[in-house]
Amino acid sequence: MVGVRRFNEGEVVDRAMERFWRHGWEKTTMADLAAATGVQRGSLYNAYGGKAPILLMALDAYAARWRPGIEAALAKPEPHDAMAAFLDVHIERMADPTNPPGCLATLVATEAVGTEPSVAERIDTQFKRTEDALEAHLARAQSQGRLDAARDPRALALFFVGTSRGMAVMHKAHGGDIQIVRQIASEALGVLCRSPSVPP
Repeated sequence: MVGVRRFNEGEVVDRAMERFWRHGWEKTTMADLAAATGVQRGSLYNAYGGKAPILLMALDAYAARWRPGIEAALAKPEPHDAMAAFLDVHIERMADPTNPPGCLATLVATEAVGTEPSVAERIDTQFKRTEDALEAHLARAQSQGRLDAARDPRALALFFVGTSRGMAVMHKAHGGDIQIVRQIASEALGVLCRSPSVPP
């Protein structure tokens, strides 16, 4: 029947995600995606219209995969514990040998944003979602006396999101060396002072 997709879309997105993650936007063609997913190029075009829509689906799936870990990290009341757990989500992803090195979103942000407006918008949305979530946690902690009143929650949120992206770049640049990533995270946490416990 015309228009019926005779493939598992979840599997296609996962395989496309890995292809983009491992090789990037510029070095991934529709022929590469066809080979990676096992779906003919014409069928991919008919189903999605081109490479950018497939990347958008891959980015959404990628974000959804790690979002529960970030939400769990930000459920921790102490800022130091929350930011440590936030960075640990990224460390654990990079430490998993079944994953390509680095970070798909970071790679796309440095490679495809300038050429694909739809991708730029999606990356901006995803980054801001994380930045806003960290800012909300830090502002709440500040209101509870867990973070110095002189600190800027927005600036700290941007710092930790930027650190997580930098960790991904260094991980890829250093051939998957996870110890370098751990060292960066440890140093980054030094910007936060452990607040005294707040009585219940």
